[in-house]
Amino acid sequence: MIRSLSKNQLLVLGLIAAGALSRLIPHAPNFTAVGSIALLGGALINNRKLAFIAPLLALFISDLIINNVIYAQYTTGFTLFHGTFVYVYGAFLLSVVFGASFMKKGNYKNMILWSIISALSFFLITNFASWLGSPLYAQNVYGLGASYIAGLPYLANQVISTVLYTVGIYALYTVLAPQSSTEKSASL
Repeated sequence: MIRSLSKNQLLVLGLIAAGALSRLIPHAPNFTAVGSIALLGGALINNRKLAFIAPLLALFISDLIINNVIYAQYTTGFTLFHGTFVYVYGAFLLSVVFGASFMKKGNYKNMILWSIISALSFFLITNFASWLGSPLYAQNVYGLGASYIAGLPYLANQVISTVLYTVGIYALYTVLAPQSSTEKSASL
């Protein structure tokens, strides 16, 4: 079965598995591979639809398990999506765009730069969502600022994990799926 899958299909499956598993194993808050698989999916997956589907599927699968198994005692009934899923999923889709648009001609220095930009974008989008309509924060600029300040401890983990997972997964990809030198320069 595995031998009949194309290199692109194996890459997609590997990225989905890495993203989902990184959310399910014990980890520091926001220290997962999802931002990295979004960036690398955009840069490496030939099929654009699959590039966008990979991080969404990793999130969806792990969200189902997290919401309905790990945190089941805190909810009533089956949870398909959490309250801010549109913002979380959207932030990772933006990372796919970053990977597809800006990492193609890059190198490791470029990967690190876009990993940081991706993590910062995720922070700005999801903390805005946490503030929007929340009873925890005043619905004004001060409340928005408080939301961003409250999220700062998570930002460091997001940046570090996105950089480390992006570089690590790409290095693993280059070892496991060797390409000719012209293919490498076209991929990243």
